Amino acid sequence: MIRRRRGILLLSGISISIFFLLHEKISSNISLSPSNEQIVQMHEEFETADKSLEGMKEAKKESSLEEEIPHIKKEPINRKLKNSKQQTLPRHQNEEMKENINKVKNERLTRKATPKKNILTQKSQLFQADPENDAKTAARFQKRVKTMKSRCPAWKHSPFKKNWVVNKNFLINYPRRLLICAVPKAGSTSWHMTIWAMRRIQAGLDPNTTYYTYEDTVENHHTAEKLSTNKGKEMIYYNEGDDDMYLNPPTAKARRLLLTRHPFARMISGWHQKFLPYSSYADLMFKRYPTLKSYVREKDPNHRMSWKDFAEFVADTGTRPQSLDYHFTPTVEICKPCDYAYTYILKAESVDIDESWLLRRLNITDIDVGRKGVPPGGSIVNANPSDNIKKHMSQLKSSVRRKLYDVYKEDFLTFGYTFDFRTLNSGGFD
Repeated sequence: MIRRRRGILLLSGISISIFFLLHEKISSNISLSPSNEQIVQMHEEFETADKSLEGMKEAKKESSLEEEIPHIKKEPINRKLKNSKQQTLPRHQNEEMKENINKVKNERLTRKATPKKNILTQKSQLFQADPENDAKTAARFQKRVKTMKSRCPAWKHSPFKKNWVVNKNFLINYPRRLLICAVPKAGSTSWHMTIWAMRRIQAGLDPNTTYYTYEDTVENHHTAEKLSTNKGKEMIYYNEGDDDMYLNPPTAKARRLLLTRHPFARMISGWHQKFLPYSSYADLMFKRYPTLKSYVREKDPNHRMSWKDFAEFVADTGTRPQSLDYHFTPTVEICKPCDYAYTYILKAESVDIDESWLLRRLNITDIDVGRKGVPPGGSIVNANPSDNIKKHMSQLKSSVRRKLYDVYKEDFLTFGYTFDFRTLNSGGFD
C-alpha cells in the first residue's frame, strides 16, 4: 500500500509540474485575446504532446505494416521500411513515408470492400467523332510525321530497312497489327497496360480479375522477340498512304506508334523519380555507371543526387549513349525513327487532346486502361511544362544548358521541340 501511494503521489507531482510548466509557457506566449497564429501554435504544441503519449501505439502499428502492404515488385514499400531501420529520416520525410504507407493500406481496404472497376469500359462520349477537333488533331499528327521525315535522308530513296530487326523497346500485338515504341518517362506505362489487356483478352482471360504487375512489363518487352521474321517484316513494312492522317478509315495494314516528350521535361521527370531518397534504382545506377558517384557534390534532402549534379553528369557524358541509363537515353536512339516507318507520333504533353482521335485511328476504343500522359498534377512537369523546365534549367550554368541541348539535339529537331537559351522558354508541345 505504501509503495502504491508513493507511486500515486509521484505521478501526481509530475502531472502538477507538467501543468505549471505548460501554464508558464502558455502565459508567456499569449495574451488574454490570443491571435490566430498563437492559437494554432498552442494547438500544435498540445498535438505534439498527444503524439508523444501515443508513441508506443504508433511503433506497434508500424511494426505490422509489412503484412498490410501489398507486394510491389520494383520498389516495394516493405523494403523501404527495412531500410528505415538502418537510416534515420528527417522528420518531414518520415511523416511523408507514413502518409504514403497509409494511402496504400487504405487503397487495399477499398479494393476489398468494393467491386473492382471494369478497366475496359467503353467511353462513348470520349470516342465520338468531332469533325472540327478531329481535323485539327489530324493536322498535328501530319505535321509531326513531316518533321520526322525531314531528319531522315532515307525517305528520299527507300523509306526504311526491309529487314526485320528486333528492337527490345517495341511492344507488339500482332493480331491487332499494333507496334509501339515505348519510351520511358513519356507515358509508356499506360501503353504497357494496353498491350497487356489485349494479350489477356486474346487468351480468353478477363483483365478485370487481376492487376498489372512488373512481370507483365517484362512479358510485353518479349513480344517483339517472339515474332517471326515474316510477321516482323509485315509490322514494319511501309505502304504508300500509311501516314496520311486524312484518309478515313486509314489504309495502313499495320499501325506503328512512337511515344515522345520534350527532352528536358523527360530528363527532369526521370531524375526526380529515380533519385528519390529510398529509390533502389539510384543504387543500380551508381553501380552501373561508376563515374556518376563522383559528380555527387551538393546535398539535396529530397534526392540521392541533386538536379545540378545530375545535369552536369549528363552534359559531360551524354554524347556517348552507352553512358546513359535507358530512362535518359535520347528517344532517337531508343526508337530509331529513321529505320522504322512510324505512322503516329504521340506527344505526352498533348495526349489529353489527341487521345480520342488516336484511339479511333488505332481501332482500340474497347481498351481503356486510363492513359497517363502528362495530366495536370500527374507529373513533376505539371499543367505548364514550360514553366517547370524553366525552373530547373535556370539553376544550371549556361555552358551546361548548351551541352544538354547537344545531347538531345536530334530529339529536338526530329520531334519539333524547342528551347530558347535567352528566355529559357520551351515549346513544340503540340
